[in-house]
Amino acid sequence: MRSEGREIDVLFQPSRSGQNVVSLGLLSRMIETTAILEPFRNPATGDEIRDCIVKSIEMRRKQKRSERRKESKKTGDIPKLWILTPTLSTKILEQFAAIPQKSWYDGIYFLPECFRAAITVIHQLLLSSYTLWLRLLRKGKVQEGSIDELERLPRNNPFRDGTLKVFYSLFKDLEANKTKNEENQE
Repeated sequence: MRSEGREIDVLFQPSRSGQNVVSLGLLSRMIETTAILEPFRNPATGDEIRDCIVKSIEMRRKQKRSERRKESKKTGDIPKLWILTPTLSTKILEQFAAIPQKSWYDGIYFLPECFRAAITVIHQLLLSSYTLWLRLLRKGKVQEGSIDELERLPRNNPFRDGTLKVFYSLFKDLEANKTKNEENQE
């Protein structure tokens, strides 16, 4: 039986040039090494978290097979999986043995080390400029407030204008799709 194709949402590999991304706050800490980012617009379910873990494991397997075929040294870091969810129940965190670490912020829970994974519960993050880039992933009033905060960043912030363009484009597309859906329903 052939397994269904699974795609990773975002695979981030740090630049070898050492480009400074410190202005991304907590997100910059998450992407210090190779990282898989799996963001959810709605609260992640247990099954969705398991699927993310499976995708991460499959990626590691492919990486190891590739290294063996090339008979070379490691091709790169083993990616750390970051599951980003707007909210999550304590029950699900307990099912995955996810626990906070003192060296990280509230809202970040690490799975057992063998999984190289963490769950970020965005609504538990402190409201500060350090968490802005993750809070933008929420929806509703939290996201609106985060976009307002983004607009107030200094114009010379290297990520401000590009991120605003992406959000304005996204909202424009969502509005166009909403209109199309309403027309289709009629």
